[in-house]
Amino acid sequence: IEKIIALEKERISLTEKKSPHKFEIWNSIPPTIEKEIPIMQFQIFEGIDQAYGKMNEIPEKIENEISIMASQLNLARLDQEGILDKLLEKEKEIGISVKLLVDLEAEKLAKNMNAKHVRFLPPSIKPAPHFLLVDNKEVIFFTSKEDAPRKQMSAIWTNYEVFNKALSIMFNKLWNNSK
Repeated sequence: IEKIIALEKERISLTEKKSPHKFEIWNSIPPTIEKEIPIMQFQIFEGIDQAYGKMNEIPEKIENEISIMASQLNLARLDQEGILDKLLEKEKEIGISVKLLVDLEAEKLAKNMNAKHVRFLPPSIKPAPHFLLVDNKEVIFFTSKEDAPRKQMSAIWTNYEVFNKALSIMFNKLWNNSK
């Protein structure tokens, strides 16, 4: 090992003598500051029970806002699973914002929930996409048709910043153009 180290030092010394400008450039590069970069992840859920298991973790994670887009059927499922109750309770307790953007068929159901922030999708958006976007940091997005059997439903969870930003832009544009 000592021979290998000595040969490498000699090689570096020769390179430095032949090309001193390279070493000047290398030495002028500031050292990199290591910062923790979050790992972007995707998780796929097969079956509605897996997806709602993940969704039940959401109320504990929210810091500021959750944006939910859903059809009447999907809003009813969120209500039946108790997820909406947890979110609306947290809204009252600590002041998070729960935004519901739902189709017109869900109007009666949404009003019965006493949610503060409810708007309705234009009728041209059929079927309504179904997702929950938490603080623009993570999303659970359903990829199956809403009338699929429970075991065949699928969803994707991700904290991938670009994907979440795209959904946030879409949600906010629809939110601002809805009643």
